[in-house]
Amino acid sequence: MGNAVAFDSDIHPRETISCVNRQADNVWLHGYASVPPGFNPRQATWRWYRYHLKKGIDVGRLEKAAGLFLGTHDFGSFSRGEGGKCYVAFIDCQDTGRWIALDVRADRFLWGMMRRMVGSLILHAKGKLSLVDIEEALEGKELRIEPVPSETLWLMDVDYDFEFTPFRGRGVLNDVQTKEDICDVEAAFLAELRRKLAEPEG
Repeated sequence: MGNAVAFDSDIHPRETISCVNRQADNVWLHGYASVPPGFNPRQATWRWYRYHLKKGIDVGRLEKAAGLFLGTHDFGSFSRGEGGKCYVAFIDCQDTGRWIALDVRADRFLWGMMRRMVGSLILHAKGKLSLVDIEEALEGKELRIEPVPSETLWLMDVDYDFEFTPFRGRGVLNDVQTKEDICDVEAAFLAELRRKLAEPEG
């Protein structure tokens, strides 16, 4: 929801945003900022990810293991082969109704790091991975952890050392509402299909 892109343009940012929001599919710009030449959007100060877990998992065990990730650690075992230390400033689990939302805020994320973190938390919640295993992995000991699927992972926000000017242009709220309505109808269809398929055979 809060990703950033950078490009050169002679057009006023508001005109650019209005044009993109009229033509892009499932992408909505909602703010802008002027940046110096050579600026790279990857040079963020903080990133915030949220992963949605199905309910039924032991949240107490999930939260206890999640606390181990706070602070600066070696996340080599939680990435796709790359090493490096990252600082996790915030991690939290919330019951949102249908899902358990796991929020993580860090100065940077290695490739696949968030999905492997979640994978290790699920394994611990199921009793298949100990707290000591996670602690040792964060100290640099090799631990192979498969990443969880990416479909329920959201990039919530990206922070920089400057402020964005909010602007979305006309029609964006209606576009998002329409998309939300369509998704609601699709979800209702899938729920009905699931109930139908669950009926006894024969």
